Amino acid sequence: LRTDVYSLGIIMYETMTGIRPYDVGNSSLLEAVRIICENPPAPLNRVLTGSLKLDQDIETIVHHALEKDVEQRYPSAGDLSEDIGRYLESRPIAARPPSRIYRLRKFTRRNRFMVAAMTSGVVAFTAFGLREASMRRAADEARRGIQTVVEFQQEMLAGVAAAKMGQELGEDLKSRL
Repeated sequence: LRTDVYSLGIIMYETMTGIRPYDVGNSSLLEAVRIICENPPAPLNRVLTGSLKLDQDIETIVHHALEKDVEQRYPSAGDLSEDIGRYLESRPIAARPPSRIYRLRKFTRRNRFMVAAMTSGVVAFTAFGLREASMRRAADEARRGIQTVVEFQQEMLAGVAAAKMGQELGEDLKSRL
């Protein structure tokens, strides 16, 4: 029953904070009923003292159990229990809209080792890829430099008639001897 869920929500709130969700100690019965029916309980993290801060999912679960609108509460104590189980297993809870970032955060918390290994792999793969690209650029620059030298030498040697130079050299040697 949803009234059981509401009662469990009050017990959870009081267990976590040490106070009841509604301050009705100095109120008349009629005033206490009005406060409980109309005012939402203070958020758990605001009521808690000291440096202790609750996870947002815990606060969501408790406040979902204490929801004023009966249709907005957990349908049963079993559903509340399932959501608490999901929280303990670092899975997304049903009382919270499952955004992609929220689900990713829960997956990461649940699979820390695997995510760390995958992240390390991606970093290493990226580093090797960047190094390979750098080496490829250096090799391309060296190839272009060599190609420039080859083209320069080809231009210089294109105008040289080797046979004519050989004859002239031979004649020069004969004349000197």
